[in-house]
Amino acid sequence: MNNYKSRIINNVLSQFNIPIKISNDYINHLKSGSIEKIWGFCFRDVRNVDFSDVDRNIIKNLAFNSDTIWGNINGFNPDNVLEISKNSGLNIGSLNSQGIDGSGVNVAVIDKPILYTHNEYRNRIKYFEIDSNNKDNERLEFHGMTCVSILAGETTGIAKSSNIYYFAYPDQMDKENLYWDYYFKSFEMIKEHNKISKDKISIVSVSAGIPKDKVNLKERLNHFIKEFEKEGCYIVTASQFAETFNCAGANNVYSHDDINRYIFDDTWQQRTEWNISKIHVPSGGRTSACNSGKDKFMYLDSGSCYSWAIPFVCGVFALCKQIKPNMTLNDFCQISKITANKNKYGLLVINPIEIINLIK
Repeated sequence: MNNYKSRIINNVLSQFNIPIKISNDYINHLKSGSIEKIWGFCFRDVRNVDFSDVDRNIIKNLAFNSDTIWGNINGFNPDNVLEISKNSGLNIGSLNSQGIDGSGVNVAVIDKPILYTHNEYRNRIKYFEIDSNNKDNERLEFHGMTCVSILAGETTGIAKSSNIYYFAYPDQMDKENLYWDYYFKSFEMIKEHNKISKDKISIVSVSAGIPKDKVNLKERLNHFIKEFEKEGCYIVTASQFAETFNCAGANNVYSHDDINRYIFDDTWQQRTEWNISKIHVPSGGRTSACNSGKDKFMYLDSGSCYSWAIPFVCGVFALCKQIKPNMTLNDFCQISKITANKNKYGLLVINPIEIINLIK
């Protein structure tokens, strides 16, 4: 039974209140990653909230979803924002319209349980419970839902025709190994699948990283990465992502396709030469499928995070693999460096159009 909505309301939204009057300062000073910014107006009735002093673009810096109950706010149409923000951005839609949509590419996402019957992918997803007897398999989580939506959602994703293999692990973290025992078990399942199936998984999206002090976990991960690479399968975790890329926040004044929409998110990142030199990847300020119903959606806050940028990179990589199936992750990263465009904020931004043009 999907009790997702009531659980979020009771366990998450009960931790903070929405002000009676919303100001630009209130929204702008919320830190990326805070529950106030992540959940924003989701599942709230805000008909009696005063939005009169808020810039309409700044409202879009906070999350909301199909279940938010809005009053009449002049100049702000939430349904329109949800629909427009399904756009992956950076003109990926023009590639999709040419049939470059990940067709024939098999991608894996490893994350917490989701509503896998959602309209965004119910006809293309194979769903596996890593710990099949665990009662927490019914505890749906927004993190994985967002990741698979960005990578491969039918209207919200990049590789919208790819075949999805979703490996769901229960929300039970081990203090020593974090969630990595589940990831390693998933890797074993993928390895076995690729041995016996002609439909081999070639990209594995993992929106997680390993702390520096967990040397044994890093060694195990590197073992799998090397093993998989020999078979033409590539695991993308926070470490692989960070070697080349960084995540970008969104400036909602601009359209999703405009590279000037993407900004350095200094609410949690330190502005260093190392950070700025990376290829910046869109993450926040867009629409994802929502676990509250098969036709429900969630608008993500405009902040940046690796979690959303990793499946974005995997989605673009999947488009490349459709055209050039033997392309390696290293090849993809090198081409991303060559083709990146610099925007007016001095950020290098990933350029999917030129990446595809170059490999063609």
